[in-house]
This record gives sequence, C-alpha cells and structure tokens, in this order.
Amino acid sequence: MAREIFDYSKSNPNDYEYYGFHLKDGRYHIDTKRLKKLHCDGSFPEALFSNPRNTHYFVPKHKNYSDYAINVLREQLNRLTSDWNKEYKDVISKITTPKEVMENVRTAELAYTTDVDDLDDIAFESLRAGLRREAKYNQVIKSIHLQYLQKIFTEFFRTILLVIKDRGYTDSIDFTYKSFFFYVQNRFNAETKRANPLYKLPHYRYFDILNKIDNFLKHNTVMSYNALANNPFEKDEKMKKFQASFVYTKKEAGFEYENGMYAGDWLKIGPTFVDETLTNLQEFANEFCELMYEENADEVYWNSDESLLKILKDNFYDLV
Repeated sequence: MAREIFDYSKSNPNDYEYYGFHLKDGRYHIDTKRLKKLHCDGSFPEALFSNPRNTHYFVPKHKNYSDYAINVLREQLNRLTSDWNKEYKDVISKITTPKEVMENVRTAELAYTTDVDDLDDIAFESLRAGLRREAKYNQVIKSIHLQYLQKIFTEFFRTILLVIKDRGYTDSIDFTYKSFFFYVQNRFNAETKRANPLYKLPHYRYFDILNKIDNFLKHNTVMSYNALANNPFEKDEKMKKFQASFVYTKKEAGFEYENGMYAGDWLKIGPTFVDETLTNLQEFANEFCELMYEENADEVYWNSDESLLKILKDNFYDLV
C-alpha cells in the first residue's frame, strides 16, 4: 500500500502539522524530512534524523519525558543538587570561620591599645582564638554535610522504589536495601552477589557506600561500623579497602568504636564529598536504568513526544 502524502500547502504555520508533527492515536509521528525542508533541523538533536527506522515518520520511543526511569531519578538528583548549592552552601557560608574569629579578636584588641609592644601579644591571642574556633567550626560544618548525605540517600532510594514500582515491582511493604538488591539479583536470575549485575556497575560502590554511611549514622552500632571498617561479607578486597577509608580505625582514634558512640565522629567526610556523591549518583542512575530498562542516557532527554514538542514550541513560539 502506498504511503499517504500529506499536503502541507493546506497547513496553518501555527499548527504542529505544518512542521511535520502528526497526531495519531494519541502519539506524534514526526516527518523529519519536513523539518529539514523548513530548515528547522538545527533546533533538534542530530540523532532524531540519523536514528535508524523502518517507517517514513519518526515515532518517539515514549510519550512522556517521565516515562524514562533515568529522567525520574535525574530530576530528583537535580533537585537535591540545587538545594545543596543554593540553600545549604549559603547557610554554611554564613557560619563564622576560624579566620573571622581571629580577625575579630585582633581588631577588638587593637581598638584598646596604642602601644606597639602589645602587637605581638594581640597576634598571639587572636591566633589562639582562631585555633579554639576551628574544632567547633569543623564539627558544625561536618554535621550539616552528614545530615544532607542522609537526606540524599533517603530521597534517592525512595525515588528508586517509585521507579521500579511503576515498572512491575510489587513487594513494597518493607522496602530495604537488601530487598532491592535481591530484586535486581532475581530479575537476572543471579545466584550470588558476585553474579549480580548491580554489583558490577562502575558507580555502584558510591551508592553502596552512601547506604552504609546512612546506616551507621542511624544506628551507631559496632555492626554498622564494621560494615564499613571490616565488612565480613565483602570478598572483594578493593571494595573492602574503599569502604574502610570512610571511617577512623582504632589506631587512628586511639581507642575502639563502641555501641552508642556518635557515628559522625568516626566518619571521614571531606568538604567536597556531598558534591562528589551527587555526581556519582547521576552516573549510577544512568548505569542502573541502562541495566534494568535498556535506556540510553544520551537519548532520554529528547526521545519522547513531550520533549520534542517542547523543542518545537521553544523555538517556534507562535505555536498554540
């Protein structure tokens, strides 16, 4: 049967059809040759025109942007990243630093003397004040970082649950890290942890370490400490060493960790760890969704009816 040729001469330039967007059974079928003829192709991803297909019209893989699991996870991580950069970092910047304390003491002392012989004493006292401030300052900063890491894990893990529920997961009464792990393992009929493809994802270790840090902060137990310091279930020595690098050892602390001790005092978290975690989780999300749903991170932002319509409307604003 011959393909129906659409007569664009009868189309209104303010209609989607004029640009080759034809609505059929609730989905858009796109005439990419029409976009090229109108010289609109530069506004769209090159892959729209180069992706192989068996039909004249290009039909996007999904209808909605959120039909891609990657996009759902990315949006949550983007919100967390935005809040961290715009809200939390702003709060942190307002906390009085050791250097500011040192300068405040120096300025105050200078205001009460005209004797140059006092300058050395003033410099010494201001230095002492700055050093006294340093421990408390670092403690406050670290507590904000740790609190936000727990927020990241909770919200990201919750979003993972929503994603897999939308795609067939049903046992959500008690959704734990362990049940999530076995869900993936069973999906691929893997018998052991080492056979589980989740374990083999390049950025899985960053998701795993965040879970262990969150668990340690919640429970403050020797067991949760050992899950980091000397994980008895971890056979991969490189992974074991990676996990242990996030807690102080008995030798470093001068004494052993005991039940009830505040986990935050035992965690080694640098000032850039939150930023690094958010970046690494973005990569893990890409890998996880490619593994589970064969999604391509390079095409999910555009290969849907919703995304392509948005590009069209953003570039040709007379459309209604």
